[in-house]
Amino acid sequence: MDDNPKGLDSAFTAFQFPFILNRVCAKEKIMNYQILDLETYKRKSHFEYFSQLAYPYVGVTADVEITEFHAKIKEQRLPFFLSFCYCAAL
Repeated sequence: MDDNPKGLDSAFTAFQFPFILNRVCAKEKIMNYQILDLETYKRKSHFEYFSQLAYPYVGVTADVEITEFHAKIKEQRLPFFLSFCYCAAL
């Protein structure tokens, strides 16, 4: 199965997404984690607060230059929203 539909890798390269490390980790199935001792964890109150929410969500925003990305997907006649979601999820 092709995990690169319609050449989105080239669109991704033009996109210059700042979290390219996430893409590498996802592709190689690398996951780094650490088990915390909640009794000594400095942010225990934060953990307890968010773990009680029905939908624990934290948002992050950033200004990202996508001019080349937009031109590339337009050239390849790809849908912007789906292409953007694909790249952001890598």
